[in-house]
Amino acid sequence: MNLIDRKTTALPIVAVFCLLPAAAAGPLADKPGTGASTGALERLETFTAEQKAHWAYQPLKRPEFPDVRKLSWVRNPIDCFILAELESVELPHAPEAHRIALIRRLTFDLTSLLA
Repeated sequence: MNLIDRKTTALPIVAVFCLLPAAAAGPLADKPGTGASTGALERLETFTAEQKAHWAYQPLKRPEFPDVRKLSWVRNPIDCFILAELESVELPHAPEAHRIALIRRLTFDLTSLLA
């Protein structure tokens, strides 16, 4: 099948999005008596209690920020977690990079070169 076909490229994007739920249901969704024509909510009910307890299905919660000794180093909430871990193993944090070093790192990132 040719991927660049006039019939498929002329198909409006809206129609593609309308077809996606039918394609996601699988090939057995339209056949009567297969039991595959259940909706997404009904399929969710077939999960076991152990599967429902998985971390990915739990509601999001804001974590409590750990206490740190050097609050002057913290610029955003993620820094609290990093600094708390460094303090727990008694490692010092790295000094702040100079502007030239930051530009050099950015250049390497953009050109895909290794430092």
